[in-house]
Amino acid sequence: RYTVKVQSCSSESYKTCSTHETIDAVTKDRAPFTPSIQTISRQPKQVTFNLETPTYLGQNAYCYFTVTKDDKVVMYQKYNENQEENVIIPVNVTGLAPSSKYKVVATCCNEIACGNSTTREIETTLEKLHLHEQLELINVEDTNATIRVPFISVGDATVIRAVLVSKATGKQETNFTAHYIIWKQKQEMVREDITSRKRRSSSSDDDLNGEAPTSTYVAGQVSQNSTEFLIGGGMQNRGGLSNPPLEKMQAYQVAVVVEATFNDQTVYDEMRLPAPFTAGVSIGLPTWMIGLLFLALIIFLMLFMALLLVKLHRKRKTAKDDAQMKEVIPAEEIPSPKSSPDNNPKLQTSKCITFPSVASILPKKTEPASESKLQVPKENHMRRSPFSSSSVQKAQGFKLPPIEKSAGQSKVIEKNSQHSSQTPSPNKEVTSDSQIEKKKVILGHAAEESNAVRFNSSQSAIALPRPVATMNPVVALDDEELIYENLDRSRAGEELEAYLNKTVGCAEIMHQFSNVPATYPKSMYEGERPQNRLKNRYRNNLPYDETRVLLKILNNDPYSDYINANHVQGVDPSRQYIASQGPKSAKDCTIPDFWRMIVEQNVNVIVMVANFVEKNVAKVGLYFSRERPVMLDPLNGHVIVLRSEVKSFCTVSTLEVQLELNNNHHTRQVTHYHYTKWPDHGVPLETYTLAQMLRYIATSHDDMCAVVHGSAGIGRTGTVIYDLLCNDHLLFNPRVDLISVLEQLRSSRARLVENQIQFKLCLQLLDDMLFGFQNATLVAELSVKMTELLSECGPLYNRLITLPTGLQFNLASASNLSPFNRSQDILPADSHRIYFQNDRGETPYINAVRIDGLEDPAAYIVAEHPMLETLERFWSMLVNKKCPTLVLLNSSFNEEYPAIYPCSDEAGVCLQAGSISIKTVSSRSISDDLISRVFTVSNGQWSRTVNVYEVVGWARGEVLPPDVEVLVRIADLILSTTHRISEPPLLVCGDGYTASGLATAVVTVIERMKYSQDIDVYRTAVKLRRCRPQFITDQRQLEQMITAAEIYLSSFQDYSNFI
Repeated sequence: RYTVKVQSCSSESYKTCSTHETIDAVTKDRAPFTPSIQTISRQPKQVTFNLETPTYLGQNAYCYFTVTKDDKVVMYQKYNENQEENVIIPVNVTGLAPSSKYKVVATCCNEIACGNSTTREIETTLEKLHLHEQLELINVEDTNATIRVPFISVGDATVIRAVLVSKATGKQETNFTAHYIIWKQKQEMVREDITSRKRRSSSSDDDLNGEAPTSTYVAGQVSQNSTEFLIGGGMQNRGGLSNPPLEKMQAYQVAVVVEATFNDQTVYDEMRLPAPFTAGVSIGLPTWMIGLLFLALIIFLMLFMALLLVKLHRKRKTAKDDAQMKEVIPAEEIPSPKSSPDNNPKLQTSKCITFPSVASILPKKTEPASESKLQVPKENHMRRSPFSSSSVQKAQGFKLPPIEKSAGQSKVIEKNSQHSSQTPSPNKEVTSDSQIEKKKVILGHAAEESNAVRFNSSQSAIALPRPVATMNPVVALDDEELIYENLDRSRAGEELEAYLNKTVGCAEIMHQFSNVPATYPKSMYEGERPQNRLKNRYRNNLPYDETRVLLKILNNDPYSDYINANHVQGVDPSRQYIASQGPKSAKDCTIPDFWRMIVEQNVNVIVMVANFVEKNVAKVGLYFSRERPVMLDPLNGHVIVLRSEVKSFCTVSTLEVQLELNNNHHTRQVTHYHYTKWPDHGVPLETYTLAQMLRYIATSHDDMCAVVHGSAGIGRTGTVIYDLLCNDHLLFNPRVDLISVLEQLRSSRARLVENQIQFKLCLQLLDDMLFGFQNATLVAELSVKMTELLSECGPLYNRLITLPTGLQFNLASASNLSPFNRSQDILPADSHRIYFQNDRGETPYINAVRIDGLEDPAAYIVAEHPMLETLERFWSMLVNKKCPTLVLLNSSFNEEYPAIYPCSDEAGVCLQAGSISIKTVSSRSISDDLISRVFTVSNGQWSRTVNVYEVVGWARGEVLPPDVEVLVRIADLILSTTHRISEPPLLVCGDGYTASGLATAVVTVIERMKYSQDIDVYRTAVKLRRCRPQFITDQRQLEQMITAAEIYLSSFQDYSNFI
């Protein structure tokens, strides 16, 4: 506020002035200056900083600040008006997450306006890790084992999960963390040494190779988006990591060391398997049982030797009997051992299965003739026979009778019996064919002699060719075996769905995979030449000389014909493949060679299943770019992208290359497929989009020469070519041999399809390619096709329940676990059983299974209603697996099905399950048939909040709920909630399959609708039954899955955003 005086004075003299006037004037206020923030101290869960007010505030000023994390307000504080200027205010922010970054924004305001804000980033520090998660042993083979590693999140810290393996000696417990720290220090020293020497190696990983692995070694690091790791399935030594094959019958202890780094801090902790495992011994097999099996093997060998002695004794006795038979049967009527259908007219009258020798089947007494059911020999299905039924038909020009019926062959026997009755021999006993058949089955050595003969009452001898090279003892086959137990390894298209459904993840096919050599003894000399060595991305990944791609000699350079790529022989000349490493862009760049191969080999398709950069490491050289042309200076050419389309499953581009080869100009266009969601040395989290891409490739090109590459050109590359080759086999031939295709691949290029996990992926992709789209309906056509889809449910259900399962239940069927199962008929499969550890360090059993989702191999957990003795285990599993949601589908409680949480809606009511307390927080009704409850689960050491959705009115054992809309609501609640990977919802019903199977199916169907804009209830049911074969118990459940999808689609605006 100012006072202004105004006077009028003469210009000549300022001494004469008029009386002054006084005016009061007030200036307007302005905005405060900017405050400042200074961090004083940081701790794991709190940060202290000073907020300094500015030098000018103004009238009625105040200051405030906010602390935010990911745009969410964590703390807000306002200081009173009339705040003093240039004052330091200490602020202590508590309740923060360790190793996390937060943003502090401070502002000062007065009655006129607010000043500029100041922003400062504050950080908490790391705290010591306390891991409660446990490793899970999934599968054990002869030379490798698979573990499941939980995801670990430590705020904003960088987390590394390193897998360490140690031979279990029992002398002293291994300190895995100390081993890992020492190993890490050694690798840093090696890198520093390499830098100082400035070595020119093209791959630094090769320079980090150390010595052979000791008793404790670092096998590898679990990739960021992966939950599984294959021990014993990697390189012998690569980048300082050693993951060699395990030694059979050797005990191993495994741990995962978790390294969390934030700013300059690093902390460690480790997770271990609950107990050591033995390579080559199935999961859960104790040592005493191994000894018992070894003893049983010795006893079996002794019995086998005894049987050999008995057989030798009988053979000598048979020789004596043959000598005595000469007195009964005239010598001229016994055919010579050299007799054959070509030189003996009597042997050309029939074609049938060879019978045993006369002495072994000739009866001592005459018995009445009777028909006998012909039993069919079961061939060895592990080795393809050159005398399969199809080859016999082609070679001999006749059709074998169907093996599932013996009527036709019975007529042959009956006809021979009639012929016997017309010309009886007065001096010899009459023996019917049925009697011979019975004795043949009893003796069990049919077709034992290649020149065996068959006698009827007329003494006519008939020699019969064998349909197979080697025959097992005659056994009867039932209808199911005839359908699913093929006589060789090859499979017809109509059999393949059943075979793949039974085989995916099956131990038998994995044993066959392990028996195929990863590398054949073939020359790789060209790749080892010093002139070519630097053209290889990895030193131990070289092409076979006999199948390598030969480039044309360029500029008279004799070594310019080399590129690290191999031809893979196709089924038909119109479909050929080349397996290649990703081109290098560093020193000794191979990008020009790569494009020379494209032009010279007339390639029209490139399939890229890697990214240019993965985990900040260059994996593939930039051989094309959508932003600018890639210049090929040595070839006076360039590569451009003509067009590109991003599809739901991959990016499809048309590339054009122009270059000069030996003074000739070449222009070529190729279709480029780029799949980006596949981690190196692993498998994608979901297979649906990859199967879509492979099916699109297979059906979009009539004539195709395709180059497939990842980074090394073996794992991901082999998987893609394997499935395309299998599809080609079925396109040009009626059958496919899955193991022969693998042998064909690996004989073309070493180590294609690196490990069992990738081979399992091959089978899953092939299954999806062939059968995953047959019954799919676009979402846009659902309403129009509702009647048609519902009418197809009957045939589809009949087809569904006939598919065999390859699931095994060895662990859950143990007698000591029967008290923890409601029914011995409903057990968790070994491959989908839930493993967890309780607070006492135990690994208890519970009847629950993990369910595969579209993007997560453990998207859901399904369990039966717990019993009193399993209630504590039930809640321990829920907490250990971090299940945020529990869906109870059959909610009535009684003595047999006890309450699993407090029944009262009043807050604070508690139910005790052993050491675990379940306390009510809130309860509300979503609809008449669905209640939402919130509980706090704790045991004094930890506490967790769980959301429970309780379905009202769905009786146990009922196939369908009273109203299908309740399933739609549940699906929407689950899918609209953001769940982190490995935090699955838990669905529970009385028997563990009737209601929970349908509910899980509806959730999966709607998830697929949102994900890929189509619906396929049949394939959804097929994949669910691979997790628990009792799922989808009735045709009506398939119909309800379709109805639920239509309800969700027609009213999705009432739920979450459909898109």
